[in-house]
Amino acid sequence: MSLVGQHIGSIRIDRPLGEGGMGEVFLGFDEKLERRVAVKTLHSRRRLDGEAKARLLREARLLSKLGHPAICQIYDLVEGDGADYLILELVEGRTLRQFMREKPDPTNLLDLCRQIALGLAAAHHEKIIHRDLKTDNVMVTDSGRVKILDFGVARAVDPELAFGAAREVSHPEDEDELAQIHATAGLTEGRGYGQAAVLSARGEGERGELPAPSTAPTSPAFHTRFGTIVGTLQCMSPEQAMGENLTTASDLFSFGILMQELFTGKPPYPELPMIELLRAVQLGQSAAPVGIDVDLARLIEELKRLEPALRPTANEAASRLQLLLEKPARLARRRRWIAAGISAVVSLLVGLVVVTYLAIEARRARRDSDRRQGQAEDLIGFMLEDLRPKLEKVGRLDLLDAVGDRALEHFEAVPESDLSPVELARRVEALRQVAEVRFAQGALEPARQIAERAHTLAESLARDLPSAEHERIFALTSTTLGSIWSDLDQPAKAYGMFELALAAARRARVLAPEDRAIERLLAATLSDTGVGLKALGRMDEAIARFTESEQILRHRLVEEPAPPASGPAKSGGGAAAGSDLTVSELATTLAWLSSTLEESGKIEPATAARRENLLFLERLARSSDDPVARNDLATGRDFLARLLLFQGQAAEALTHQRQALRTFVELAALDPSNSDWERSAAVAHLNLGWILAELGELPEAAKELEIGSLGLENLRRLNPGHRTWNRMLAVTQYRQAVVALAAGDRATARRRLTTSVDSLSDLAREAPDDATVAVRLAESLTTAAAMAADDRQAVEAEALRRRAESLLAGRSGESANPNFQAVAAQLFLSWGRVEEARPIVERLRRIGYRTNRLDLACRAAGI
Repeated sequence: MSLVGQHIGSIRIDRPLGEGGMGEVFLGFDEKLERRVAVKTLHSRRRLDGEAKARLLREARLLSKLGHPAICQIYDLVEGDGADYLILELVEGRTLRQFMREKPDPTNLLDLCRQIALGLAAAHHEKIIHRDLKTDNVMVTDSGRVKILDFGVARAVDPELAFGAAREVSHPEDEDELAQIHATAGLTEGRGYGQAAVLSARGEGERGELPAPSTAPTSPAFHTRFGTIVGTLQCMSPEQAMGENLTTASDLFSFGILMQELFTGKPPYPELPMIELLRAVQLGQSAAPVGIDVDLARLIEELKRLEPALRPTANEAASRLQLLLEKPARLARRRRWIAAGISAVVSLLVGLVVVTYLAIEARRARRDSDRRQGQAEDLIGFMLEDLRPKLEKVGRLDLLDAVGDRALEHFEAVPESDLSPVELARRVEALRQVAEVRFAQGALEPARQIAERAHTLAESLARDLPSAEHERIFALTSTTLGSIWSDLDQPAKAYGMFELALAAARRARVLAPEDRAIERLLAATLSDTGVGLKALGRMDEAIARFTESEQILRHRLVEEPAPPASGPAKSGGGAAAGSDLTVSELATTLAWLSSTLEESGKIEPATAARRENLLFLERLARSSDDPVARNDLATGRDFLARLLLFQGQAAEALTHQRQALRTFVELAALDPSNSDWERSAAVAHLNLGWILAELGELPEAAKELEIGSLGLENLRRLNPGHRTWNRMLAVTQYRQAVVALAAGDRATARRRLTTSVDSLSDLAREAPDDATVAVRLAESLTTAAAMAADDRQAVEAEALRRRAESLLAGRSGESANPNFQAVAAQLFLSWGRVEEARPIVERLRRIGYRTNRLDLACRAAGI
């Protein structure tokens, strides 16, 4: 009898959505909560099957432990007369396989894969293995989110969750097929039947399809005995195909297979008879991923490693995918906008021919290799060190790819053991330059490997033959490797390299106390270690390093003559060019010092450092027509405006913010392909809007916030998984809600707050340790709680307040970022807990932090 039209508790069954080997899925409507749901139940012929019921219950238990946005959520398990029903989140969209047919942009696929990895990480954290991850078991929603489906064949590592596992047996009607397959391959493959409804992307009124069954022989039987396997053969790990006990690493192998299919458009295994296919899967003999980004191909190959322990974890895979998503932005960050003469490209092409010739000759004629080796490495150094900046400024570093490849070939032909100390030093520098090029292109793993080779050689050179020059080379290679580790999100390793660079620079300074280049190197390595310490949260030590660097650079500034006042500084050496270089380095050090002082709660010293930074940036912008100098000046104004706003100086902040916005808009129009300038313009609109809100200029504030929001939305379409942009958009929704609330538009405020809370909640689930997301979510929740209280929804208001307070726990103490403390103070004041807010407010006032909004709340509370 059809369920359509019947009620299961408060849920009305509207229509069928699809069916699989064991169950059916219906579209339902929860009349109590007024939401659409998916209702999953067993086929009528299965309802008395103990194994099938155990599987349904197991699926419910596993899903109840998983509260991640990338995993379909369970709402309820309803036990009825003769049947049980899973009430599930209704997922509207299409399967990943169907989505692939639309030929999506690779960036979108990277973001979807990142979401899948985070979903797997959540499942693996709960000791749950999916066991049948494939493109048919992942949905893509209309909003671009993924939902991992079909946990019906999943297993909990924790035996307490593996309900009924020992009693699972095959269904009698499947015995013939099972016997045939077992006789040949020992294979039992479970048929997925879907976990939630699949609604057509063309419209919700059309009947959707559930994933098509595999073309390989299948059986709905489910075994747990050693030597039998469950899943989809083409997507299995080798150990799963062998019928061995599984770990979470098995899902990661399947994830690698899924990714390869997504990005290459081809199945990893050829069409083979079942026995041959089984053998290929058991041996891990899938095709290599070709025709895709080298870092992506490397990740896929690592996920498909035969030894489970060598595969990346789900969290590691998610981090690697995030780096791949950010790769275009890293390339754009390193672009510079000035014209490069055709001579640079001509020199490159001529040089490439010569290097190729010399490399071939070095292998062919070893008797003459010393002379040719020196010629080749000198030429490599020229092309990488002299031509690289020119090509970088026009975004054409790709032209150096072949140079780097030929250089590495040449280095292989002439081993380091054959080199003199002078030749070895030249080799190290050339290797470092190759690593720098790879790094600038965003190829982080190849860059790291080359940089480590250079670093090892430089270390031995400095140890065996101490000299100022060898220590300088060791410091530079350590700095390069530290920068790469920093981009790989390994702050401890990055700091370790920066410390080695600083130690080498100090030794070089002792050996050559009058060398101005080494003095400048010492200042740079001090600043780098400050950046490393800041990333590790060691703020006081970071401030000490920045201050020491600042003192060295100020000494250099006094000794060097200023550039001519009549025009821009000329390149090509001389005191004027050197002076501008020192000014630039001092401006950078002051910027880092200011941001570190700010995060340490030293608002007034931070503002003083930022004002001086701005003076130096203005001087550089006047002496150069380089748009990069204008960008740096606008960035300085943007930071200063924020600091002034924190101190209640909104009028002066407004002046600086308008100037910054004007520059960013001009630069974005100058180079529409530069996503950094487009982002800066969008953020400047947002910051201007918030300053205007502080000044009570609500209509203009709303307009600027809307412009900035649209700008960020455009960028997010290019990179949907960019975590910072998603966080900024969520914070913008909160600020738009605040402005709407102040203007009396409660409906708009409520809508925007809901969006902000939902988005920040997703980000918080993905990274629970992200303090910035936690505090911004607490901020949105606090305002939502106040609105709920105004609407006399006391229970909801209290729940929101408690959630906000739990997020702030441990993040609003005396040593916390002043912005975090201010959010906590606002929260306590909104609850009427004045005595808890008072010490925070007094602490903030002592360091000079007093925004208009916080002052208004304090006056209302009598503080």
